[in-house]
Amino acid sequence: MAGHSHAEMARLIEVKTSTVIYLIRRIYLRLNITRRSEVIGALLQDSETLS
Repeated sequence: MAGHSHAEMARLIEVKTSTVIYLIRRIYLRLNITRRSEVIGALLQDSETLS
């Protein structure tokens, strides 16, 4: 969903915008990040840990 707004993501997966915001917040908490720009770094770091 790169580059999509919360509203666009909600429309694509047919849920409310508030649901998208809640789910993204939960993902950020689990990855221990605060911004969208940190997602890739967190995922890359996690994949290095697994290998």
